[in-house]
Amino acid sequence: MKQKTLNTLVIVPKTDKDKNLEKTEYLNADIGSALLSQPDQTIALKLIEEQAGLVYDVKHGGEIKTLELEIEEQEERYQTSNDTRKKLEEKRHHTPRYVVTSIAHRDGIEENSKHTVPFSKWQIKHQATITLAYIFGSIVLLMSATNAFSNLMSSGIPAFLDTPFLAIMLSTLPLAGGITLKFIANLLHNGHTRRFYVLGIYILSGLTLFAWTVLFAMNFHGVSSAIDFDNIGKESGFNGALFVWVTMAAEMLIGATLFIMADSIHARYSPDYYSENLEYLEIKKTLQEHLKTHEALRNDRNAKHARLKELDSEKNAYINTKLVAFMKKYEQFKN
Repeated sequence: MKQKTLNTLVIVPKTDKDKNLEKTEYLNADIGSALLSQPDQTIALKLIEEQAGLVYDVKHGGEIKTLELEIEEQEERYQTSNDTRKKLEEKRHHTPRYVVTSIAHRDGIEENSKHTVPFSKWQIKHQATITLAYIFGSIVLLMSATNAFSNLMSSGIPAFLDTPFLAIMLSTLPLAGGITLKFIANLLHNGHTRRFYVLGIYILSGLTLFAWTVLFAMNFHGVSSAIDFDNIGKESGFNGALFVWVTMAAEMLIGATLFIMADSIHARYSPDYYSENLEYLEIKKTLQEHLKTHEALRNDRNAKHARLKELDSEKNAYINTKLVAFMKKYEQFKN
């Protein structure tokens, strides 16, 4: 009895050497010679172009794909870093570099480079102006409080009649408002903003003063006019309310204007001392540190974009070279 022998199929995995041989075969395959007999040159050129692109991708496709993925991820990090840079630069731009300080904390100021001039050595016109400004500014602001108190008491509201102290406290609001308008100018460190604010106060003061004169003439007709006995004791209505409002606004604004004028004169003879703003220095330091990392990120980003562009141009040049070579062979074959 004969025994049957079974043939076993053994699958041997391909080695790197085998893979490289196969790769070499299809990379070196002369597909152009096979397409010389193709009657349609357009189809042949399209196939040559596709084959050239595939051959190039076999060699450099991995690098191209890696660069594309890295660039996509890096773009997000770069945009975040760039937004941070813009925010820091904007914050630095809006932060004053120097702040007003006392002479004990001044920076870079020589001992005798700045000093306060006593009032007795001021110019006479400045002495007179600042004195009048302080006197009339105080009077006008006190008038605003008195005007408010008079209107509250004349309203006949029981709360004010029973508790005059409440009316006194409430009437100090225009006085505090005028002082506040003045000190807001001192809080504006930016010279352009401060000048714009002061100019606005001056313009509003002029407008309210003009409006006050018009309403005053409308409500008080002068000593030469006849007495209107029919309207005695009657409410003035809208004109009266508007007159009270314009009067209080004019008093606050004019009082603030006079004190701002006095402050500007005083600053000529008692200059401010400045030192570097710690907040500005901290923002500057943070920005400098961020710019180092941002610049490194930008250089790496630019290098990846440049390499990707180089590979893309090299691929197009490789394809064009193959197309030109095939067209020469194709024309020779046809002839």
